[in-house]
Amino acid sequence: MVRGCLSAGLILALCGVAAPAMAQSLGEVARQEEARRASAKKATKSFSNADLQPSEIASPSGGSTPGTESCYMSISQNRCVSAEELLSYTTQNIASAELAKQEPHWRRQARTIRNQLVKAQNELETLSATASDQSRAPGKTAERMLALRRSVVAGLEQEWEELEKQAKQLRIPRAWLDPRPTLSPRIPQ
Repeated sequence: MVRGCLSAGLILALCGVAAPAMAQSLGEVARQEEARRASAKKATKSFSNADLQPSEIASPSGGSTPGTESCYMSISQNRCVSAEELLSYTTQNIASAELAKQEPHWRRQARTIRNQLVKAQNELETLSATASDQSRAPGKTAERMLALRRSVVAGLEQEWEELEKQAKQLRIPRAWLDPRPTLSPRIPQ
């Protein structure tokens, strides 16, 4: 028990001596920090383009375009443009990108109708040549096949014309549908 008290007493004595030394060093540290803060420069506010008015943003040439109150740098035009122009260019680019996604569909649809039409026209031509052959007697079957093939060709030609009409309304580039197949001349009714 004597040893336990002796150890506890020794610990208290050491803590008592260490506490004032620690307090002094903490006080000294606080004074040094206070002096450092007083001598430190005050923070300055930094600005970005978001903090400026559009007219305050300099164009690459060093000034704004004459005649415009505010302008924005257009990367695609490589010049300062008005907000309306910038919006217009952006809208056009988005519309062009969306339209470009449709190109494979339009080309595939045109190719399909064109191939079917060319095949039906060739078959019609062969049947017509056979039916007009004087050495053969035209039968009712040949006439029915010829009439059927003519209606198929007429239907495919109408499909092609509808495709062209839709493409024109949607402002699809004509090159996506080319080459245009040879269509039968229409007889006005």
